[in-house]
Amino acid sequence: IEDITIKDCWGDCIYIGYTTTPATNVTLRNLTLDGGSRQGISITSAKNVVIENCEIKNVSRTAPQSGIDIEPNADSVVDNIVIKNCNILNCGGWGIQLFNKHIESINNIYIQNVIIDGCKSGLGSGKLNIVGLTIDSVVIKNHTMRGLTLMPTDDETSEVDLSHIRNVNVTNVYVDVP
Repeated sequence: IEDITIKDCWGDCIYIGYTTTPATNVTLRNLTLDGGSRQGISITSAKNVVIENCEIKNVSRTAPQSGIDIEPNADSVVDNIVIKNCNILNCGGWGIQLFNKHIESINNIYIQNVIIDGCKSGLGSGKLNIVGLTIDSVVIKNHTMRGLTLMPTDDETSEVDLSHIRNVNVTNVYVDVP
């Protein structure tokens, strides 16, 4: 899918996945996704996805309100996802959310040259157990809560490998407590 604009849609602007059989070899290039109600892009069952030169903005109304949400369904796998040269702006939730309810179902996520600006939170995870996470040259700024959050699973033996996280600039991130 290339060179299109999706605007003011109900639900997710783009949803990749659905069943336990993953979508494969998907490329999203030069897209503008503006005004999604729930997510800009949801990835729930997929292998070999490239999201490149996209602008995702103004995602709001229905939780979780992320620019990109990588969150496998039960018995699904998300593997080899590349997000590069994208701007994610003004989302009511995460700019990029990695949420792994199902252990060992997210592998090989590569995020490079991404700007996340003005979202509630920047780039983060809950219950993270990812093999092969790379974050490189990412700017996270102007958020009302978290900048960069990488939380391991509830399992006491799990860890987050930080060896492939580099050149991340987090600025103007604050917590607004009433």
